[in-house]
Amino acid sequence: MDYGSNLKDGKHSLEKYSCNGTIVEHPEYGEVMQLSGDQRQQIKDFLVNVGIVKEENCKVHGF
Repeated sequence: MDYGSNLKDGKHSLEKYSCNGTIVEHPEYGEVMQLSGDQRQQIKDFLVNVGIVKEENCKVHGF
């Protein structure tokens, strides 16, 4: 699976969540998507449901 291409496609689909995002290069994990706004669970569900990422590869950070 080409996660880099899929991350870029997913980033453009985030408007309905009122969420901005960027893709950055992480030294340990490679390309990662960083998002603004508190839509963590909805965005995770979206990314997994449309096949952009596998659930085991999606980490949601919280408070």
